[in-house]
Amino acid sequence: MSDIDRAKDSINNTRMYIGICITFILTIGAGVTSLYSNNNINVLFWIGLLFIVGFSILFALLAKVLHNKTDKLKDL
Repeated sequence: MSDIDRAKDSINNTRMYIGICITFILTIGAGVTSLYSNNNINVLFWIGLLFIVGFSILFALLAKVLHNKTDKLKDL
């Protein structure tokens, strides 16, 4: 496998991880929104908010990694 194929595969894997991260953010966000609209603010609400913040940070980090990998692809 050539270097460019490995780089492309790595970029595609990072995109997949970003997609999974977005799916988690949306799913947990829907649950947190449901709890909030039902005036059921309990420990699950706060845990959900923490997970949303965590996945949002993870999303930003993965986006940065994807950007760096894409820039490195130009050099190959």
